[in-house]
Amino acid sequence: HKSSHSFPTRRSSDLRRSPAAALAARAALGPEFLVAAEAMWRPYFRQHAALPHGHALLRAALAGVDRVRPATAEQAQSLANLLAMRGILAADDGDLADAEHDLTTSLAAGPSERFAADASLALIRMHADDPALAVVHTQQALARSPTPDAVRLRLRGDPALAELQSDPRWAALVADPYAQ
Repeated sequence: HKSSHSFPTRRSSDLRRSPAAALAARAALGPEFLVAAEAMWRPYFRQHAALPHGHALLRAALAGVDRVRPATAEQAQSLANLLAMRGILAADDGDLADAEHDLTTSLAAGPSERFAADASLALIRMHADDPALAVVHTQQALARSPTPDAVRLRLRGDPALAELQSDPRWAALVADPYAQ
């Protein structure tokens, strides 16, 4: 006799392994699927996306998630977070057009604070070779964050953005406001 706790665990495992199962769940749950999908995929995204099969699995699972229309504010934020995940993965995979679309759509829809910071960082990284655009995305990231000093610190310490330090506009944006 299995405990009731093992049923959701088994279902999450089934959904992670089978895109067909995920599609069936999306159809059955409607917009509530967004909250369930975010709860299921957020830990995997944070802990396992760097594994060799992680990107492909997550991108397949998140395909079509934008076709689900949220009915509540919680569902809308879950959709924004799922789009941020998908956009970050696309950026990491070099699919820049898909990444740009998902990241900007996510940020416009209002993801959680952490996903907003992650999506902003992905956009800035994508445009690191275009300082003017990197400055625009940095300004937006700082404006939307409730903790702009933490964003500055994160940007200053990102090795992928080291070359931007030579641009005085970008360097001024991310400078430590408390440095003397």
